[in-house]
Amino acid sequence: MSKLLLQDFGFAQTESDFAFRTLLKIVSYPSAIPDLHFCPVKLQIPIFAVASSTGAVSIYDVPSSGENGDYTMRHISTHQILDTDTLILSLTWYPKLETRHLPLLIVTTSKGGAHLVRFTSWDFSAYEFMNENAAIVQHKLMDE
Repeated sequence: MSKLLLQDFGFAQTESDFAFRTLLKIVSYPSAIPDLHFCPVKLQIPIFAVASSTGAVSIYDVPSSGENGDYTMRHISTHQILDTDTLILSLTWYPKLETRHLPLLIVTTSKGGAHLVRFTSWDFSAYEFMNENAAIVQHKLMDE
């Protein structure tokens, strides 16, 4: 069981003044979290994707709440995109993503593949693999 921690950072003039001000929320997660990235698209509410050690990708948003600008973390969706024995080692959003495009992630796996995963809408309720479910790159050892 892993935990996602959302902390409020205090910004100051010097590096020595930088400190965590408040722990805002802890969210339990059912597996290890090898990677996490915020979506580069400027949305009304920032979103991020979480890679799991059990083949799943989760999407969260970080809405601001209250007049003092406090943040919280809200789960949007989790999709079991690969077998549970496949680690998603890293993920990244397509760099030129815009709201007129469907959200697109590239994930790398412990089985040597890099896969393109496209969500079918910005509500992240469903996804599809691009490239007819095949990895766009597949590493194989010479002995295999």
